[in-house]
Amino acid sequence: MKYGQEIVINRMYNGDYLNENLGHEIINMYKDDNGNKYIYLQPLGTFAYEHTNKIGCILLARTIPGKKKLEILGKADYLEDVYKYGHTAKEQIEYINKHNIKYGGVLLNKIFESNKKNQDIFISFKAKEVLKPIRTTYLSFEKNTECDIILKENKQAKASLKQYFDSSTPEDYDTLFNFINDNNNWEKEIDKVTPDRISIPSEKNFFEICGIENYELAFSNALAYFMKKYPELITKFAKEYLGKEYIPAGDFDIIREKEKNIDLLVTDKNYVIVIENKIKSEINGHIKTSQNNDLEYSQLSKYYNHAKKISNGRKIRCFLLTPNYNDIDLKCYADGEQYTKIYYSQIYQFLHKQQINDIYLHEYIKAIQKHTREYNNELYEEMKLLFYNIIKSKK
Repeated sequence: MKYGQEIVINRMYNGDYLNENLGHEIINMYKDDNGNKYIYLQPLGTFAYEHTNKIGCILLARTIPGKKKLEILGKADYLEDVYKYGHTAKEQIEYINKHNIKYGGVLLNKIFESNKKNQDIFISFKAKEVLKPIRTTYLSFEKNTECDIILKENKQAKASLKQYFDSSTPEDYDTLFNFINDNNNWEKEIDKVTPDRISIPSEKNFFEICGIENYELAFSNALAYFMKKYPELITKFAKEYLGKEYIPAGDFDIIREKEKNIDLLVTDKNYVIVIENKIKSEINGHIKTSQNNDLEYSQLSKYYNHAKKISNGRKIRCFLLTPNYNDIDLKCYADGEQYTKIYYSQIYQFLHKQQINDIYLHEYIKAIQKHTREYNNELYEEMKLLFYNIIKSKK
């Protein structure tokens, strides 16, 4: 892009519209059948008249759930306006037919006919290039965040899915301009739609069939069951992943949410072990302490204090079990230092290596896998699958 042109950060795969409709932004990550690259600007494909012929590049991004940052999915550069102020659906469809804009052999407007809510605009821009980042790249508007790109002059837009940047905030503009124009940040172009090559979705596990794949209670119940059935796995896991020696001393008890709502309370004659399981939720019960306003009293302190109360000289161990994408910062909570974080990826890797012929354990392992990702991209995967399925149904 040329210096001085506007830059837009466009957040994709957001909003209630996607609950029952295919998001129009799905085209942003694919070439059409003629090899052309078209871009849809969230949320309605439109932009105000004052931005006509001024937008030089769009950074395609998605929100990371529970995090104050965005993941950069690509850049759409060297843009030509397709949307004209006041465009109607009829004018857009005429443009699509004139240029024979098809994906997988289906005209673009035909792909969206099955949507329950129709929109007038299908295309906002035509781009000369749309490139993917060479590595996973995160952007944040928070100064004290570890991210590849940090913007300091602007606040992240709360409601709008598109945010404009120009020379009125020169530091942020230069940061984005330099990132966009550094070839070391970008890899290959997007691909064409090839429905015949789409991978067959893997068979659903029992958790997905029952609609409980994000249900903390179900995962905690299953974990308690397997800990009781295969206590030797606890010892192996503790030694391999936590660097701790733990051998259940004879009989041990696993209590589920009966004492102070602790997810898993494991006790034997030597240990009191607290396991708190979080999937998409955050730590709750925040209460500022009078002693130190920088820390927050929460359920973590509540559980740790209860463990101390019942320990009677036994060792106390506290663990927070969480997906990789829900990376909770323990440092901001009182007694957070008492907890060791265990990621679902660690449990998945460990259990995947075990040679145990147990159909229920195999289902549990498959259910865990989706929570091993660095970010939660369910909606993106769902949109991609829906996109291909619609194209197949229209041919």
